[in-house]
Amino acid sequence: MPAKKSWDVKREPVKEVRRTRGNPARPATRTTRATARASAKSLKARRSSARNAVFGVTACAVLLIVGGCVFLLWRPEVRIREVTANSEHASSIQMLAKQKLGGTYANIIPKNSVFFYPEHALRAAILDAYPDIAAVSLARSGFTALSVKVIPRVAAFWWCGIPSAAAAEDTTCYEADAEGLVFAPVVEGDVLATSTAISTLRIYGDLATASTSSEYPLRAHMQHVESIPSALRFVRIMNQLQVPVVSLGLHDDEADLITPTGTRITYVLGHEESATALAQAAFPTLNLLDGSIEYVDLRFPGKVYLKRRSE
Repeated sequence: MPAKKSWDVKREPVKEVRRTRGNPARPATRTTRATARASAKSLKARRSSARNAVFGVTACAVLLIVGGCVFLLWRPEVRIREVTANSEHASSIQMLAKQKLGGTYANIIPKNSVFFYPEHALRAAILDAYPDIAAVSLARSGFTALSVKVIPRVAAFWWCGIPSAAAAEDTTCYEADAEGLVFAPVVEGDVLATSTAISTLRIYGDLATASTSSEYPLRAHMQHVESIPSALRFVRIMNQLQVPVVSLGLHDDEADLITPTGTRITYVLGHEESATALAQAAFPTLNLLDGSIEYVDLRFPGKVYLKRRSE
């Protein structure tokens, strides 16, 4: 039996193979966040660009509209070229209106534009220039004309000076309305609109307010303004009792009515009713037209005092 043989086989050493580690995979969440941020920035940029575009278009549209409107306002077809007035001051009112309609607003809009003319300033200028005008109305007549309509003041009496001037024969008188506003001088030979005796009644009284005009006493108000309407009604009652009154003097809280013959009738302002009752009871028995009576006193309740010139 053959003997077993063994061989020693030299084995080559096995090289240890080292496994190289790759870079660890980054978490997916980081990539997602970065992508989201980039997308958000892109969206924000697009929105900003869209807003800028809208703003630019809007600004251009506004500028075009404003420019078009200004261009139209300067067109002669919509600018006032003619002014008419229904007043005795028509020519001077037209000149005043043209002065107020000249120029521009901030060098952009013409003042004579039919849409933006200075209505309040023009009305105030007319009232300030002419105290005999009570109210002013302005109206457009088409697109190139302006109509000025005025309401004149109505004279209720003539203001002829302070009470101490009542005895003067030559006094300068002014027209005044029922509220005591002195507004125009009386020209000799003037014929007033009404023919009643109250129209030429002369009133003497102090002025309550200083005149704001260089042409004194225009624009000034009389004292006892609140009593003037009642005093005028009392004068009318005297006329109804056949006692004509040519002048009225107001002083303190009393009034003196003067007849054509110089007889003075005195009563207390604000007590017209009691004075009327006394006059209705006493005057039918008195002759106040022949100048024989110097004065009649109606100031005391229930009593009438008088003085005859012969006494």
